Amino acid sequence: LEDAADDAAEESKAKTKAILEKLPLKNLSTDSFGGDKLMELFNSDKWAGLSEACLGCGTCTFVCPTCQCYDIRDYDTGHGVQRFRCWDSCMYSDFTKTAGGQPRPTQVERFRQRFMHKLVYYPANNEGVFGCVGCGRCMKSCPISMNIVKVMKTLGEGNA
Repeated sequence: LEDAADDAAEESKAKTKAILEKLPLKNLSTDSFGGDKLMELFNSDKWAGLSEACLGCGTCTFVCPTCQCYDIRDYDTGHGVQRFRCWDSCMYSDFTKTAGGQPRPTQVERFRQRFMHKLVYYPANNEGVFGCVGCGRCMKSCPISMNIVKVMKTLGEGNA
């Protein structure tokens, strides 16, 4: 180990700040999100525009380290019926389908559910901790490059 120059830490901070200025996260604020914003965000007219390009493929949910949706299915294995827990996605039209029908029949409603869970429902029940770790896997895997940062910035416009 070597002793660093007195200004080495400041130089490193300046380089990091310059990189951050170029990222989509620049000027991102979480002030417009959380449990107290539930109805305001839920009823926002911005969901239709945001979800318009979404294919509903569910790729984002399968690569997300914080997504945990699953389904329980029974299969006849030839040696009796076995129950399996299978990965599922809130982005699928048959997710949480019951005898009474689908609680979120449209793509807009499923899209809204995904992001409301990450940005409002989860923080409201977990001491303000958001349901996104910022890893970028969803954006990298998404065929349309949907980005939670874009959703946050769009919904947060004029709400903070």
